[in-house]
Amino acid sequence: MKAFLLRPTDPISLSFFRIIFGACLLWEIIYLFRIDFIEGYITNPQVHFNYDFAPFAQPLPQPALSLILLGLLTSSILLVIGKFVKQAAWFTFISFSYILLIDKAYYNNHLYLICLFAFFFAITSSSQSISVEKMTPKKVPYWQLLLFQLQLGIVYFYGGIAKINSDWLIQFEPVKTILNQRASDSMFSSTLQSDGAVYFISYGGLLFDLVIFFLLMYRPTRKIALIGAVIFNGMNAWLFDDINIFPFMMLGALVLFIEPEKIRNFVTKKLPFIKLAPPEQTIDPTKNLTFQLLGIYFILQLLLPLRHFLFQGNTEWTGKAQYFSWRMKIQTRETEKMEFSVLNYDKKEIVNVDLRSFGLNDDQIRLLSMHPETGVKLAKEIRRTAELKGMKNIEVKANVIVSFNGRTPQSLYKDVDLSNVEERIFKPRSYVTRLTE
Repeated sequence: MKAFLLRPTDPISLSFFRIIFGACLLWEIIYLFRIDFIEGYITNPQVHFNYDFAPFAQPLPQPALSLILLGLLTSSILLVIGKFVKQAAWFTFISFSYILLIDKAYYNNHLYLICLFAFFFAITSSSQSISVEKMTPKKVPYWQLLLFQLQLGIVYFYGGIAKINSDWLIQFEPVKTILNQRASDSMFSSTLQSDGAVYFISYGGLLFDLVIFFLLMYRPTRKIALIGAVIFNGMNAWLFDDINIFPFMMLGALVLFIEPEKIRNFVTKKLPFIKLAPPEQTIDPTKNLTFQLLGIYFILQLLLPLRHFLFQGNTEWTGKAQYFSWRMKIQTRETEKMEFSVLNYDKKEIVNVDLRSFGLNDDQIRLLSMHPETGVKLAKEIRRTAELKGMKNIEVKANVIVSFNGRTPQSLYKDVDLSNVEERIFKPRSYVTRLTE
């Protein structure tokens, strides 16, 4: 096994993906500048829904946050040109992870994947080919390429596992809802709303996710798998308008499965302005500790998406154990009502809460109907604010009515004082209603 992991490999695949990854990161950071992310999403809100395991992820002053965003912009450019790659990757991993952990409202699977890929680039030698660095290129051990391949396999496979549920397989939700929404502004509306389209995307998408990694890794099926992956990710880019760079980064990642010699031949013949020196056979040694730590990393990656089995209830409905699990595009929600109120028993009055008074943005408000634990945190902040105003004998309740995957709208929270609920990592969410099947 060790000989397999250490076999010398042409680094050109890693270098190509480094360029694509850097370009996608650059696109993402420019987008964050365009939407004024620092002010509108970090410094303005008075409440942030951070993670229990990361209480340290608190917003820094705005000038420091702006410097971090500028640093990420610079790092993305360095990754593209291949200069100070490891330093840029470490900065990206640490800074982007910090930003992602500030608030659950900003979690997205592709942002999580950016953090993981940045970490991989920090510990591998992707600048050994196609780089402005002046060096004698060397081959890299195969495990450096395998890291990326395995991570992509986990993303696809667990994305498929998450689809094995009655909503997806029997009710064809959220596929029906998504296609109906897309059909409203498409010339192919009748086709998108047909049973054939629903069956194809539901069962075809499930099958694709479950088998694509294995087909990509097996050379005889690789060509057809690459074609299928291009079509699949292209359809995702067309169907979904809220996944930004994700399908393009996944398309770019396909280069990791193409034989390095084919990439080198293509560059030599089609891109002669890129001067490629053949890499030397020698590779840098790898410590056993590296393999041990990476083994632990992948064990965690395999176990984290399964932790929802520890809890009762529909994971998508309760939000329990949903993050960092590659559960992608398997639910839709329509919020019919969103009310938080303070019951003041001393004055026998009900005071409705203006959520905007806490500086909450649209993403945070939307999260209140998707992840109930955020409602608990908001309720505690509402109680604190009310007590500062002299209210004592009070309760904080939420009336949030949601239609989940096409079901009849129902209440998300039970009739309880959310400000007294204790939310813990291994504690089930008994304050959430049972999902109507």
